[in-house]
Amino acid sequence: MTKEEQKRIELKKLAEEFNPLHEKLIDEYKKTHKIPSRGVIDTPELRTLRKEELRRFKEILDKYKD
Repeated sequence: MTKEEQKRIELKKLAEEFNPLHEKLIDEYKKTHKIPSRGVIDTPELRTLRKEELRRFKEILDKYKD
């Protein structure tokens, strides 16, 4: 397996891990708040989750850097 394939697999796992967490937080927010059609949900919990996802994303890219 090449480094590129390994990197893709790790990035896919990362997305599979974080997407359900994003959806769960958004669903919880929608239960208690009304959202305009162009509204953006930006809670402290979502910001923290995005920062962690970005940190791990960069870690994976650095790991497979040539």
